[in-house]
Amino acid sequence: GSSSGVITIDFGTIPNGSSGSVTLVVQVNVPPGSTITNTASIKSYWQDSDPSNNTATTQTQVVEAPTFSNVRAVSAGVSHTVALKNDGTVWTWGGGLWGQLGDGTFSTTTTPVLVLNLSDVTAVSAGSDHTLALKSDGSIRAWGSNQFGQLGVQDQFTVFYNTPIQVPGLSGISALAAGGAHNLALRSDGTVWAWGTNTSGQVGNGTFSQVG
Repeated sequence: GSSSGVITIDFGTIPNGSSGSVTLVVQVNVPPGSTITNTASIKSYWQDSDPSNNTATTQTQVVEAPTFSNVRAVSAGVSHTVALKNDGTVWTWGGGLWGQLGDGTFSTTTTPVLVLNLSDVTAVSAGSDHTLALKSDGSIRAWGSNQFGQLGVQDQFTVFYNTPIQVPGLSGISALAAGGAHNLALRSDGTVWAWGTNTSGQVGNGTFSQVG
């Protein structure tokens, strides 16, 4: 295969004083220890009085990803992923702007991090910006965005939690599912419970009012 390549992007007309940006994702198959050189250049249709600063070069060292195994379930949100391991621990990675990684931060990470204060989990589900975990005792833990009550708590002063909290009023849960900003839980008695945003009636209670 090729060891180099060129990608050309046309920004069109950019008004004076404004700026533009672009993100490129390119798959590169190289062994650990290799060095990837990235060079970006910009060229204007108009005459440039100082073209010397139009090129930038960075070098990235390729490292081997840490081993991540013994996973029994995974779920993907909009910008984050959650994985349940065989030992009942929960791991997340991706975007954490709303605390949906559950590691006590609001950071973004490209490698799995352990969700804090959580064990004995049997199922996980990722919403758009929040995450759910079902524990072996039938209770549910939630973390991330609570903007629409998707964590099940009515707290007008806290719109996100970056560590798990227990969803109140629910017990005996055997299955769960997270939507964009609402959730469903199946109880062992066969009843279904829902909470979160309800703008399209997705909670199923005959209204369009938010629950939670």
